[in-house]
Amino acid sequence: MRYDQRKHIRTAYILGPLLAALILVVWPSFMVIAGVFSCQVFAGWTILVLVLLVISAIFLGLLPPFAEIYKVCIIIIIIIIKRELL
Repeated sequence: MRYDQRKHIRTAYILGPLLAALILVVWPSFMVIAGVFSCQVFAGWTILVLVLLVISAIFLGLLPPFAEIYKVCIIIIIIIIKRELL
């Protein structure tokens, strides 16, 4: 297994439990703090969920192309550096 794959796996093992704790503990605790679920509170939570949905969709849509562009730029930089050293 390559180093960069191990790094991603390590990141997944760290972020996975953190996101699970966020969804299972933090989110319901905020709902309890909100108190009685009136129509305005429900609308606020609905808007919050939709905003998070849009942010997630944008992130998932843009991250792969930017990651590939970053890899290509790194390869180009390495090629340029090797040519200058020769």
